[in-house]
Amino acid sequence: MFNATLLVVSAALFWWQSWKDNLPVPRPSWLPSVPLGQMIQLDHLAAHLSRNTADSISARPLGPDDQDWLHPGQATLFHFANPDCPCSKYMEEHVRELYKMFGDRLRFVAVLPSHDQTVYQSGVSGLFPHFRVVSDPEGMLARAMGVYATPTAVLLDEDYRLVYRGNYNQGRFCMTVSSQYARQAIEAFLEGRRDFQPPPQALSSIGCPLPMLQNQANRLAAARSSQTSLLALEEAR
Repeated sequence: MFNATLLVVSAALFWWQSWKDNLPVPRPSWLPSVPLGQMIQLDHLAAHLSRNTADSISARPLGPDDQDWLHPGQATLFHFANPDCPCSKYMEEHVRELYKMFGDRLRFVAVLPSHDQTVYQSGVSGLFPHFRVVSDPEGMLARAMGVYATPTAVLLDEDYRLVYRGNYNQGRFCMTVSSQYARQAIEAFLEGRRDFQPPPQALSSIGCPLPMLQNQANRLAAARSSQTSLLALEEAR
């Protein structure tokens, strides 16, 4: 009886987590809109991001390749990941497969939401050993590209114009080839097919809100609540 109950509970938890992981993450209303085709300017972030990156990888010296991704010149896939997000973890193997498929034609950059050295080193030497890895604890890089959740794929062309920003797949395990949207966007770009139009579900982020953006949303909500309380007190007087 106990085993049967445990099995039912486990199945229910798995179903609930699967359902939760496939829900769209609400886009913050205050996040600037970054439309496809827009040129992404990162030069003004160079000093800030390089400082965070240098602090995070103090265990190894900085080389010239650690900063080349800040500048146009090569088509680049930015992988926004979070080791604490279940959906992000489910996508790791698929992202590494994309590197095997396209790593000789694209530059790959993994963006982590923390400059904690343990998290950063796991990205450098563990999850994405062949990627350039950068920490973005304040969300400056995410905001520049209109990213608000993980995992998110961002594809920029050689001039750093936004080609694709969205999900890797409709499901969390990337098992359905027909809905591997990031792969389809990369293939269309490399084949010169500029008419690729991802379906709406590819552009509605699923997964986990970026921590720094979630914190900002919480602060805004608290400020609004405080303002409402003050107005109520004023009216009561």
